Amino acid sequence: MSATAEIAEVHRDLADGTIFIREWPVTDPEIVLVIAHGGGEHSGYWTRTARWANETLVATVAGLDFPGHGRSSGERLEVDDLDEWVDALALLIEDQRAQHPGLPVVLLGHSMGGLTSARYAQRADRAIDALVLHAAAAIPVEHLSLEPVEMTLEEMTADPELQHVIETDPYRVAAPLPKSAKRAIERATAQAMDATPLGSLPVIWLHGHDDRMVPIAGARAAFGRLGADRGALLTYPGIGHGGILENRSAQMRADLAQALTLLLDA
Repeated sequence: MSATAEIAEVHRDLADGTIFIREWPVTDPEIVLVIAHGGGEHSGYWTRTARWANETLVATVAGLDFPGHGRSSGERLEVDDLDEWVDALALLIEDQRAQHPGLPVVLLGHSMGGLTSARYAQRADRAIDALVLHAAAAIPVEHLSLEPVEMTLEEMTADPELQHVIETDPYRVAAPLPKSAKRAIERATAQAMDATPLGSLPVIWLHGHDDRMVPIAGARAAFGRLGADRGALLTYPGIGHGGILENRSAQMRADLAQALTLLLDA
């Protein structure tokens, strides 16, 4: 029987800085789950979800803080080319492949991390076995707004535990995106929609009907354009942008577990 272990924290060198990595390991894992967080956040938001994945998916879990986020180096939110984030994500995936040879690797990307994950999956040298897009910003440009969405903490999430995480987080960045980051994201969304189809890579897209940051209409428009032969777009009434991070998203978590089991066993 698999058991959870202490969270591991490491820094890895990049060409022009360092990235911070969290690992939530289990003994005798069956899969590897790599998490790519959303803009202005960091991997620490995902501890509760990672522990769920430890227990339910028997997954060893790893997540990075993107450059300019959390405990990684770099100017806050600054990115001139999203490939900088994609390269950092590729480094983490390569590390996990090396640590866990033979295990299937699942990449889960949320919001801007979802866009970054989609762009990684569109690389010819991708090294993942399934892609999970969660409230992903990998949508047509005409559906995407990069201006701040004014919301109270209670409007952001109804989950008291997640409210506390956000409220007490010393690393969270709530500032508007710099112009350079907006341009980089707009380019990346256009590239994501025009890239070579994902083909045989299974894709699961999870999206809440009440997402005010990444509208569900964008997810519906984007899913088919990614060109995955297998997978599903799963949508949830009453769920906002936080989605799987919230306690009330038990159905989303259950659906994800079932879908991964079916797709990885196929």
